[in-house]
Amino acid sequence: MPLLGTAVGAAAGALGGRMADVGIDDDFIESVKAQVKPGTSALFLLSREAVVDRVKEAFPSGHTELIHSLLGVLLFDLLPGLLLAVALSLVLFIAAASRRHVAVLGRLPGSGARDGRPGDGRVLLYGDTDMHADAEPVPGVLVVRPDGSLFFGNISWVRLAVRDQVRAADPPPHTVVLDLGDSYHLGVPVLDTLDELRDELHRHGAALCLAHVRARAATDLARHPLATRLGRHALHPTVDDAVRAATGVPRAGSRPPATPTRNSDETPPG
Repeated sequence: MPLLGTAVGAAAGALGGRMADVGIDDDFIESVKAQVKPGTSALFLLSREAVVDRVKEAFPSGHTELIHSLLGVLLFDLLPGLLLAVALSLVLFIAAASRRHVAVLGRLPGSGARDGRPGDGRVLLYGDTDMHADAEPVPGVLVVRPDGSLFFGNISWVRLAVRDQVRAADPPPHTVVLDLGDSYHLGVPVLDTLDELRDELHRHGAALCLAHVRARAATDLARHPLATRLGRHALHPTVDDAVRAATGVPRAGSRPPATPTRNSDETPPG
């Protein structure tokens, strides 16, 4: 402690002497204070608040990333600290993406809209039953939608969630419709796990159908044996088409078959 005090005192004395050598004394400091306008402090405070507001805008949902960055920089210097913060953020992102919510969808009353195809059929919209109290589940058909793209890190979680929802459904579904609208690419691990899910559902007496398959995802699926096992009849452009196929209802916009008529000049069979 005395050694520290001596070193600090010596440094302070040396600094004071150096300031005196260059003409920085009490009179100089007082003259600088006199020249500072009263509004300068207010401008400094406003700038400080602007910086704080900018930080809040950059981290609206939490300060986890900010804390990681600050701790990394303070402990390991600028570049290593930032690299550590990026790595931790990536780990947190994968952890969050690996447990995507799997929504059960139901029909939204009064949501029909013309689909642009021939005829006057109307397409029903489907919404998350947890978010829409008036969404009506389809009896015998379980419609599920993972909230996010499927990849190797979350497909097992989605498979277990769908299996649990099938077991909890009353009455037990004969068809499970999986909405893949958020998945623009289906990797091999995803397709393998979907194949396992198809086998599990088959053992429970239910069929798996895929809806809203994107173009790139459809190409990935076509290269996998799952496409053959499912068959083209299990792939549908929309959830509504998949539900109609599962319940035996004609597709929206389709016309009923024409009834054959007899010409007026045709001789009745005698």
